[in-house]
Amino acid sequence: MRAYVDIARPDHWFKNGFMLLGVVLAVSYQPGVLAGAAWGRLALAVLATCLVASSNYVLNEILDAPSDRHHPLKRSRPIPSGRVWLPIAWAEWIGLAVVALSLAWSLNRPFFWSALWLWVMGVLYNVPPIRTKEWPYLDVLSESVNNPIRLLLGWFALVETVVPPVSLGIAYWMAGAFLMAVKRYAEYRHIGNREVAGAYRRSFRHYTEERLLVSILFYAVVGAVFGGVFLVRYHVELIFTTPLIAGLFAYYLHLGTLADSPAQRPERLYRHRGFMAYLGVSLAAFCLLLFTKMPGLYTWLDVEPSSMRALWHLGAHPSPTYSEMTTMDEVAHAYVRLVLALGVHDADAVDAYYGPADLQAQARTEARPLDAIARDVAGLRAALDAQPPPDLPDAAWRLGMLKAQARALATRVAMTAGQRLPFDQESAALYDAVAPTHGAEHFDGLIETLARELPGEGDVLSRYESFRRGFVIPPDKVDAVFRAAIAACRGRTRAHVALPAGESFTLEYVKGKPWSGYNWYKGDFTSVIQVNTDLPIFIDRALDLACHEGYPGHHVYNVLIEQHLVRTRGWIEWSVYPLFSPQSLIAEGTANFGIDVAFPDAERLAFEREVLFPLAGLDPAQAARYHEVQRLARRLSYAGNEAARRYLDGTMTREQAVAWLQRYALMGHERAEQRIRFFDTYRSYVINYNLGQDLVEGYVTAQGGGADDPARRWNVFLDLLRQPRLPSALAGGTR
Repeated sequence: MRAYVDIARPDHWFKNGFMLLGVVLAVSYQPGVLAGAAWGRLALAVLATCLVASSNYVLNEILDAPSDRHHPLKRSRPIPSGRVWLPIAWAEWIGLAVVALSLAWSLNRPFFWSALWLWVMGVLYNVPPIRTKEWPYLDVLSESVNNPIRLLLGWFALVETVVPPVSLGIAYWMAGAFLMAVKRYAEYRHIGNREVAGAYRRSFRHYTEERLLVSILFYAVVGAVFGGVFLVRYHVELIFTTPLIAGLFAYYLHLGTLADSPAQRPERLYRHRGFMAYLGVSLAAFCLLLFTKMPGLYTWLDVEPSSMRALWHLGAHPSPTYSEMTTMDEVAHAYVRLVLALGVHDADAVDAYYGPADLQAQARTEARPLDAIARDVAGLRAALDAQPPPDLPDAAWRLGMLKAQARALATRVAMTAGQRLPFDQESAALYDAVAPTHGAEHFDGLIETLARELPGEGDVLSRYESFRRGFVIPPDKVDAVFRAAIAACRGRTRAHVALPAGESFTLEYVKGKPWSGYNWYKGDFTSVIQVNTDLPIFIDRALDLACHEGYPGHHVYNVLIEQHLVRTRGWIEWSVYPLFSPQSLIAEGTANFGIDVAFPDAERLAFEREVLFPLAGLDPAQAARYHEVQRLARRLSYAGNEAARRYLDGTMTREQAVAWLQRYALMGHERAEQRIRFFDTYRSYVINYNLGQDLVEGYVTAQGGGADDPARRWNVFLDLLRQPRLPSALAGGTR
C-alpha cells in the first residue's frame, strides 16, 4: 500500500502553495472574503488541487518508469523498482482525477475549469504523442504553466466572478519556468553524461549547460517585465520587494550550481533552511506591501493610483488644488472628500460609503463649515468643466455622471445651508428629472376604475381598506414570508447574473421610521436590510421589499457597482453613494422595475398564491382578486408626487396633504401621516420611485428588453445596474 501512496507523491503537495498568491490577491481585492464558510471552501479547494496534482503524478510515474530506470536516483522509485502493479496504478490515476474534479465542480465553475486545465496539462505533459516533457524548452514551459493555474485555483476558491490580472499570471508562469529550468540545469550537471541524460529525458539530447543557462536568463527577464507591468498597474508599493525577489532568484540559481543540488528534488529544497527562511521573508514583505498604500509614491513615480484595497496608509493623500487637477482620478478623489464633508452636517447625505476609512475619519475630524464646502464644490465643478473631451465612450460617460453628481452636491450643500427651491427645480438639480404634473381629475378617473373592483358600498378609501384588511401578514408569520420571498428573488436573480462569492445581507425588523423598508449597503458585497413594522404589512409587500431592497434591487445594484466600477475600474467616486443625487433615481427606478423583471405579472400571481399566501395563512383563492386590485391601485402612485409637490411648495397645508393622500393615494390616516414625515425628510426624493421606474422600464424596452423577451430584458436591466445612465439619458433611450 505504501508504494501506491508514494506514486501519488503527497510529499510534493507543498507545490500547491503556489495557490497562496491567488488567495492573498483575492483577499486584497475583496476584503472579508475569508469570513465564515469561505474557510471551508478554501480547504476543499486545496484538497481538490492536491488530488489533481496526485493524479498527474501517478500518470507521470507510470509513463516515466522506463526512462527512470536510467536515472541514478529515480530508478529506486516504486514502479521502476517493481513494487507497483500497473493496472492498480492506472485505476489510481483515474480515481484521483474523478474525486478531485467532483470536488472542484462542487465549489464553482471557474474553479472546476481551472482544475480541469491543471489535469489536462498533466496529460499533455506525460502522454505520447504530444508528451511535452520530451521537447526542449516546451518541457519547462508546459510544466511551469501549472503555477499560474494554481494562482487561478487560489483566486477562484474565493472569488468566482472576476479574473485576476493577466500580467501577474504571465510573470508567475515565467518565474516558474525559471525555477524549472534551474532544476533541469542541476539534473543535467548531476547526471554528468550526455548520453545517459538523453536516455533519461529526451529533451536533454538538445540541452547543454550553456543553452540551459541562456533559457534561465530568458525566463527571468520575461518574468521581470510582466511583474513590472503588474506592479505599476496595480500596486506600485511592491517595488520594494524587487531586491528580495531578485535575491531569491539568485539564491536559487546558486543552489542549482551546487553538486548534488537540492534544486533537483523539491522535497529536499523545502528542507533547506537558508533558502526557506529567505523565501519566508520575501513572502512576508510581499504580503505586507500588498496591503499597504503609499500615496506619495504614486505622485513621485507619476503613475495612476492603485485601486486595490489597503489595510493601512503610509503618508497622507496628496490634495492638489482644483486648478491643478489634471486627471479624472484626482477630481473623483476630491469629490468623495466633499460628499463626506457634507455628511458631517447632513446625516442623510451619505447613504453608503466603503472607500478608504481615513477619508471619512478626516472629514469628521476637520468638520469643515458649509461655506467652505460650497466654495470647494464650485472649484470641483470648474475642474470638471476644464477636463478635455474624452475619446473613449466609458471615459465620456464617467465625466458626464460626475458632472451631474457634482451639480447635485452643490444643490444639496445649499439646501443644507437653508436654501429652498421649488419642487420641480429641486428635483431637476438633484435627480436630473422632473415628474409630470397631474390634476385631481386624472386620479378621479383611476379611482373610478378601481372602485368597480372593490366589494361593498361607500367611499372608496373605506372599501379599499376594508378589502385589504384580509391580506395583512400576521406578525408571527412576517419573517417566514419575507425569507421565502427573498429566497425566490435571489434564486431568480442568480440565474441571470453571477454575484461575487460572499455577497449577502442581514434582515432586521425596526420601528419608528418614515419609510417601509431600507437597504444600508456596508461594502464588501454586504448589506443590512431593515423592514419597518410600525404599520400592518400586506402580503404584496413581501415580494415588493424582497426584490426592491434585495434581489435584483438595491443590494444587487450596490454589489455590481462595487464589483465593476470601484474594484475592477478603480473609480473611487462610486465608493460613496450621495443619497440626494441622480444616482438615486436610477437606484430606486431599477429597484422598482426589478420586481417586474424578476416576477412578471402572471408569475408573481402564481408565486404569491402558491407560496406566500399559504405561508401567511391567507386564502389562496383570493389571490387573483387582490392582485388585480393592487395592480390598479399602483396606478395612483403619482398622487403622492402631487401631494409632495404642493405641500413642499406651500400651496397645500399639512392637513390638506394628508386629505389628498387619503383620497387619491388611498392611504389611511396613519399611513398618510407617515408619508408626510417622509416628505419632510426626503422632499422631492419621492419622484425617484415611480418616475424612476417608468424611465427605467422605457429605457429597457427601447433597448429591446420588452416583456416578450425576458432574457434580453434581464441583460439590459443588469447592464444598467453595472453602469448606470443619467436619468436624462434614460428619457432619451440612449445607451
